[in-house]
Amino acid sequence: MRTRPWLAGLIGLPLLLTTALPAPAVQAAAPVRVILDGRTLALDSAPLILDDRTFVPLRGVFEAMGATAVWNGETRSVEVTRGDAYLRLTLGRKLACLSADCTRAAVLDAPARLVDSRTYVPVRFIAQAMGAKVSWEDARRAVVIDTARTPDTQPNAVALASVTPGQTVARPVMLQAAAEGGTGVQFYLLDPATGMGTIVAAGADPKGAYTYAPDPAVQGPRLLVAAVRDTSGVTRYSDPVPVQLAPDPQVSLTGLEFYGLVDGPISFSSTQTFPATHVAYRLINPDGTVEDLGTNGPGDKLTWYPQVSHNGDRTIQAIAYDRHGTAYPSAPIPVKVQSGYRAVLSGVTDGATLTRSVTLSVTRNYPVDGVKYVLDDQVLGWGLSYTWNFGPEANGPHKLSVEVTAKDGTVRTIGPISFTVNVTPTVRLSGVGPDQVVTGPATLKVSANVPLSGSVEYYVSDAGGQLQLAGRGAPDGSFAWTPTAKDAGPRSVQAVARDAAGNVLKTSVIKFRVYLGKVYGPVALVPKTDFKDLAVKLSLPVYREVGLSAALQVAQAMLETGSGQSVPVDKYTGQLSYNLFGIKGTGPNGTITSNTWEEYGGVAYRVDAEFRAYHNVAESWRDHADILLVRPWYAPVRAVMPDPVLGAWALKRSGYATDSAYPTKLINIMKANNLFMLDQFEF
Repeated sequence: MRTRPWLAGLIGLPLLLTTALPAPAVQAAAPVRVILDGRTLALDSAPLILDDRTFVPLRGVFEAMGATAVWNGETRSVEVTRGDAYLRLTLGRKLACLSADCTRAAVLDAPARLVDSRTYVPVRFIAQAMGAKVSWEDARRAVVIDTARTPDTQPNAVALASVTPGQTVARPVMLQAAAEGGTGVQFYLLDPATGMGTIVAAGADPKGAYTYAPDPAVQGPRLLVAAVRDTSGVTRYSDPVPVQLAPDPQVSLTGLEFYGLVDGPISFSSTQTFPATHVAYRLINPDGTVEDLGTNGPGDKLTWYPQVSHNGDRTIQAIAYDRHGTAYPSAPIPVKVQSGYRAVLSGVTDGATLTRSVTLSVTRNYPVDGVKYVLDDQVLGWGLSYTWNFGPEANGPHKLSVEVTAKDGTVRTIGPISFTVNVTPTVRLSGVGPDQVVTGPATLKVSANVPLSGSVEYYVSDAGGQLQLAGRGAPDGSFAWTPTAKDAGPRSVQAVARDAAGNVLKTSVIKFRVYLGKVYGPVALVPKTDFKDLAVKLSLPVYREVGLSAALQVAQAMLETGSGQSVPVDKYTGQLSYNLFGIKGTGPNGTITSNTWEEYGGVAYRVDAEFRAYHNVAESWRDHADILLVRPWYAPVRAVMPDPVLGAWALKRSGYATDSAYPTKLINIMKANNLFMLDQFEF
């Protein structure tokens, strides 16, 4: 597996700050001392060097500085005051509150931690928060704290340049970090009351501009933090910027003019100031009745084909829904509909040459009683849709007219349309498709554009590739071919028939393969009740490292594998692929052969396809993330990857799946399994 450098650099590394206190690469035998105002402190627990950071026992140092420390066991936090200075720390969190309401805050280079039932804190930040200067003396192996001197003030290596302290965020805002160099950026939204956070924007360009659209359900004071990964693999944070979230969810229709004229098909869409799961469009009639025009994804266009019955004053409105199911309507836009009577024929165009049977159909914008197809002054057929089967007897020029009778009896004519038929006697074979793997009896059948006489002969190739007669069948019937062990391997099939004059007609030769051995199907990876927990453990590191929504990752894996109950294996060997995302191609452990669907002659059948194979589920999970982060066609996903709802729609637009309902299925899985909460973490 090839991984992008900035993704690889994020895996498994500690998060550090440039304000870290220097410490020797290898801890010497002599213990670390703390010297406060020239006096060596007699601490009951020695300072520790952990992850290249110097930690000291909180109570001993604070008491020596004249500060008061109060421990709260319920919240696992400590509140420290010294004069006007205030500090609140919580075990395991990087967020440090510098005011009681935490609107003033900072990010620690390493969180406070519990060692042997004692609370240890990073000494440099703590001392500076109390208004003292801190330095390291390598010769004495000592932390030196001077309360008579103010801390050194150094410009932060990262700043959140696009948001001002106290700013009210009501609608989407641009987030941009000011930093020198780097390989990636993330923007955190933190709740000062709980210390919980989410990633609201992320990307590979640390100087890029990213958009944050507030969730209508999230309100009140929050902190925004920018985090930039530098080229050495260190993550540097901006100071938290306090903002006030007061979402003003708005939906606006685009592509329509106020009282604009609509005289034919028209396309329009909508914009939202929040992440919408879907948008419904409706037509409001003068009597107040409502007609559904359609539902699609946020930002997708909807094309409306007005009916004659819609003529007059109408109103169009969009209604967007957030992830909590709350509806937000747009301002209605009145339009004037003046649609003429329209009927359009499909299946044949003026000047065309037809070489095979066609289906003629009529779409119209008014109710009709009947549709008549007239070919060369003779009635060909009736109905909104009519399939015209013809053979060589129809060769030559033709004129087609279509008479459409409205409910009021008015007849409107399409055409005449001039075209030419040019076909040769043709017979087609069905029952086996190109490259199909036949695993049992196959029912072969032919269809022709001329009358057939006699019997139809079916030929199947032998091991040497020569076609041999397998059997005969009636022209209007079928032939059941049952392969045996000697037929295993590549084969081809062809049918031979005769027309009424005795002329020989042959179908195309279709190549396929026979396999009569054991076939393995998808297997369950773990019990269904355990799969969510497995997926969560795999998703969270990726989310924290690159910002790809954990909720979106888990929902995809659940959808693609049926919650781990349908993981593909090699259909011939039973080798487990560990492929949790249905990704085709060659993986770190090669490929496995599984089924996919093709269509031939209007019939769907299964063929073999190669899917990526992995050594374990973790490898599959990382490869999926890497593909989304690297492949150029997934740029729309990367632009919104922290947001699970917008990410679901971006996957569809990027071509990850052809299923038009793919985003809706993902969002429904997130709701049903309470996955949105996965994107919240303790900072």
